[in-house]
Order: sequence, then structure tokens, then C-alpha cells
Amino acid sequence: MAGSQVLPERDQLRIAEKLRDAGPLMRELMNVRTKRKENGRERLGADGYGKHDDLAIAPALGCWRAGKELPR
Repeated sequence: MAGSQVLPERDQLRIAEKLRDAGPLMRELMNVRTKRKENGRERLGADGYGKHDDLAIAPALGCWRAGKELPR
């Protein structure tokens, strides 16, 4: 999912300007963070930063399912 943040910058993921939630989607993509917990596990998401991440998860899952290699 973290790799999906750079896909629009690399012109590998285009978000239609007419898309009703285009603005919120871009904000969620920019708010996704990785947080390391005390037990060593990593948590990826925007929650905890005052934002939701469901819109950011959707294209990340679509890219994953399509077999698109996401940059790390």
C-alpha cells in the first residue's frame, strides 16, 4: 500500500478529475504512514493521523490484484 502513494507521481495510476472522491483519495494516499509497534510489528494506515484510509486501500488492492508491481 505504501508503494501506491508514488504511483500517481510516476503516472502509473491516474485518478480521474471528475471522480467525486478524487480529492479525498489523494489526501488519504498522502496520509498513509507506517508505524512500528512495541512488539515489532508494523501497522500501515492513515488512522491514528485523524484520517481514514479506505479510499487509499481500494486502489492499492486493485493494483495488487492486477499484478502490478508496486515500488518499495
